[in-house]
Amino acid sequence: MASEYVNDLISTHHCVVFSQTKCPFSTKAKHLLSKFNIDDMVVVELDMKNQTEANEIKDKLENMTGARTTPRVFLNGEFVGGFDDLFKLDESN
Repeated sequence: MASEYVNDLISTHHCVVFSQTKCPFSTKAKHLLSKFNIDDMVVVELDMKNQTEANEIKDKLENMTGARTTPRVFLNGEFVGGFDDLFKLDESN
């Protein structure tokens, strides 16, 4: 179920951020993305989901991206990375 949920979000939204409310890197990534006024951005706060669902989503993200850490940022269906990758992408325009 988590696999379908993740795949559906990534395939139907311009920007998807898998985040945690208390993660400083997630906060920085959301702040950086906010300056672009992305209409179709979905943020999934994993620490606001029940533990089982959050772990299933993290397992799927690890399978897809190689890590369970947050943030996990997807743009136009492609995995961009975490905050450091997003920051580098922004600096390079």
